[in-house]
Amino acid sequence: MWGLTATAWAQRGTDQEAAEANLLAAETGPRPIRYWTREEYGAGPVVMSIALHPATDFVYLGTGRGVSEYDGVRWHYIDPPDRGPTRGATVDSRGRIWTGRYNGVFLLEPDAAGELHLRPQPELLPPELREIGSVRQVTNTPVGVCFTARQNVIVIPPSGPLRAWRAEEPFGNTWWMNGALHNSVAQRGTYRLEAGGGMTKLHQDSPVLLAARPGGADETLLLTTRGPLVWRETTGRFETPAGYGGFFRKSWR
Repeated sequence: MWGLTATAWAQRGTDQEAAEANLLAAETGPRPIRYWTREEYGAGPVVMSIALHPATDFVYLGTGRGVSEYDGVRWHYIDPPDRGPTRGATVDSRGRIWTGRYNGVFLLEPDAAGELHLRPQPELLPPELREIGSVRQVTNTPVGVCFTARQNVIVIPPSGPLRAWRAEEPFGNTWWMNGALHNSVAQRGTYRLEAGGGMTKLHQDSPVLLAARPGGADETLLLTTRGPLVWRETTGRFETPAGYGGFFRKSWR
């Protein structure tokens, strides 16, 4: 489950958990679906993001109230010190776990005893970007960890200077498409975020994106709050895919 080997799972759990792990390891075909209640994962009722750590296969949930970590056996809830709203969780290229909260970016770091805590990183932001309000989205991209707030998009790269964009109207979620970051700005349209803080308008429509992935040679598959869309680079248009249900079954497995 969650990509953990039977051995790793067995070492962390009871004899019963080890037996279940061995059964899963021997099983072929579709895996069973496990359901957890909010009491089990320990945080808010809405899961805003799910991140898988590539080195440990641990799962991290950003739930609005904190960050929940699943190690293959049990959940661990990391509560922010002031119990303020926490938006999203993501893992960067160096294996660090990030989240965003009101007016700040945070790293999940262990203390001397190995217990995880959400620690603010104010030194990473210049003074003018330390009062950006609530961070609505945190996601890892090829150019760094991207934090989207109401009027600001900030990227903290693995190395080099921070990148930032600002809009007067509220930003939607940010996504990676065709080698660049994109965002849909409410009532203004869809934009490509350019180097140096510039923004190029691509379309007058402004769908709110939930997920994006490459499609064919000139298309990107987009899951939005109003349903699936396809962005065609050659025509610069959003299109509704044919076979609505089939789109989900074939494209988002």
